Amino acid sequence: MTPCSFGGYVLESALMKGVSGYPAEYPIEYTKLLNWFDTNKNGQRYNKHSIGDTIDTIGGNYQYCKVMMSTPSGDMIGSPLNSVHCYSTSSVIGRVIQHCFPDQKSFDYNVNKGFLVGILAVTFNSRTSMTGVSKNGYSSLLGNAFYAITEVFIYYDPTLDKIMKYNPRSDKNVEFDFA
Repeated sequence: MTPCSFGGYVLESALMKGVSGYPAEYPIEYTKLLNWFDTNKNGQRYNKHSIGDTIDTIGGNYQYCKVMMSTPSGDMIGSPLNSVHCYSTSSVIGRVIQHCFPDQKSFDYNVNKGFLVGILAVTFNSRTSMTGVSKNGYSSLLGNAFYAITEVFIYYDPTLDKIMKYNPRSDKNVEFDFA
């Protein structure tokens, strides 16, 4: 590629990195999500957490967090799924997210790419009994513990090539509105 007359190698560099400054192999829709996380739209601060953190480390009720996907490990009591709808506050975020993905293909894709996802967890200061269920390759445990629910889960869907907003409690998956 020859340099552009008005910007030297600037245009070449932009094309190699992708228009938004992210790697060119990132889907454009995914880069929109990264930009949205960076701008903290609507006053919602998505604090970055590790996939191995527990839900109780998010820092209180109605906390948004973003997590870089990798293969989760650790345990979860209960599940965010509509059949159970709650999980232990001591559950590992990665396991909660694993059950939040609506399908195995989307989960595997996001893990393999190391993409960021967003989750809004609501914690409660009371205990309840929770059953275990299987989804996306992980079977959760049953138990009685302080609990949390997932209100919002935001992720990149590779089949649709869109950012989706999923509510695992209602099993509703809609295209994410960046407004």
